[in-house]
Amino acid sequence: RSGGFETSQPEQRLTGQVHLAGVADIDAAERRILDAADRLVADACAVHPRLAARGGGVRSLATRRVGLDDGRIVLAVHFHVATGDAMGANTVNTICEAMAPALETLSGGTAALRILTNLADASLVTASIHIALADLGRRKADALAARDGIVLANDIARADPYRAATHNKGIMNGIDPLAIATGNDWRAIEAGAHAWAARDGRYSALTDWRVAEDGGLEGSITVPLKPAIVGGTLAANPAAAFALRLAGVGSAAELASLMAAVGL
Repeated sequence: RSGGFETSQPEQRLTGQVHLAGVADIDAAERRILDAADRLVADACAVHPRLAARGGGVRSLATRRVGLDDGRIVLAVHFHVATGDAMGANTVNTICEAMAPALETLSGGTAALRILTNLADASLVTASIHIALADLGRRKADALAARDGIVLANDIARADPYRAATHNKGIMNGIDPLAIATGNDWRAIEAGAHAWAARDGRYSALTDWRVAEDGGLEGSITVPLKPAIVGGTLAANPAAAFALRLAGVGSAAELASLMAAVGL
């Protein structure tokens, strides 16, 4: 119905990275790591057994080749970790630190970095809305002008990074205050959102506004969001606890969905 939001999100996961430098044979190193993936995931889960007991843990492992400007190739190993209602930064960092020696042995390289990424693309949230044409203006001509103006503004932001920067800043004007009020790391959320906006090699708008089949207005946003409702400093922050009660969210996934809807 007009004004009704819909949101969708898979299990929230945070990604940790171990970057292996000085690997003599990238193909062989990658093959050895992937062949040992089941064991590595199990060992990574064992680093935080209490997380696994709560239904979380390391879900999977993946590798990426990162080409540096001087031609060297660094092998990145990603651990995708389900951290539940906590953001999980310290947990994921500890897993990366613990798994680095085994990855060095398998690759023959050196672990240059062992830390999470704030590009939380394993925690993508989508929000969408449909607005009836009649709700965009009292006169049909006004409604059509409003609809088409919003669509055109979004089309420009998708094509022009100068416009997209301010377009996305407006989106984050909604998401950031909610993150701050609930005691979350708004800087991490900002970094991830802007990195996601440039994932195709060109910075673009986070939203997609378009004309609906019935002539109304449809909008959607997909953004990486990994907030928390427990852990960190939340327990010591009564204002954050109040904001979470006021928001009425019962999980970190619900909070992420609310953030995406506010951003849209």
